[in-house]
Amino acid sequence: YFNGTGGSTDDKDLSIQFHDDFNIHSNFTVEFWMYPLDTTTGGLFDGRRTGTGGDYTFLIWDGGLIKANSFNQNFDGSITLGINQWHHIALVNSGGTATIYTNGVANSTTDDWTNTSCLLSGESEVYEGTDYMTIGSYYEGSNNFKGFIDSFRITSTAVYTGNFTVPNTRLSATQSNQGTNIADIASGATK
Repeated sequence: YFNGTGGSTDDKDLSIQFHDDFNIHSNFTVEFWMYPLDTTTGGLFDGRRTGTGGDYTFLIWDGGLIKANSFNQNFDGSITLGINQWHHIALVNSGGTATIYTNGVANSTTDDWTNTSCLLSGESEVYEGTDYMTIGSYYEGSNNFKGFIDSFRITSTAVYTGNFTVPNTRLSATQSNQGTNIADIASGATK
């Protein structure tokens, strides 16, 4: 549960220490289930290092829409999602074409990510042990999401290639033969 208030409480966001495994410079998928409790703007995932530039990706919940940004290349979803219900969200980058999928439907696509294919901060080195990506807020702890996020998964595979039937079980580290427009995930691809 993310309380949406920020501050020093334990339930404001989840910070995960950077590791080289997260420095993905090719195809990737970020996906999770979310249950928003209101429509207040809140960060869902942020791969920026505190106070740095470089390539990165982040997702925002804003008034019922999912929005994505990668090093100032923005695109917004067009499907308004309701509160107090679960939604499956996936951001897929495949060769510089990024797509937001909501509940298995392509919500928005841009071909403008060709120069920005890095999932996390694209600085020349990742400072393991000192830098973090966040779930549930922006990197500096602002714009906190209010609701639940579950089954968060990052893979170095463009998992979804078109509209798909959303998983009805927990997301796993590997998968095969999951259905139309769903790629297999090999061992080691899930970060």
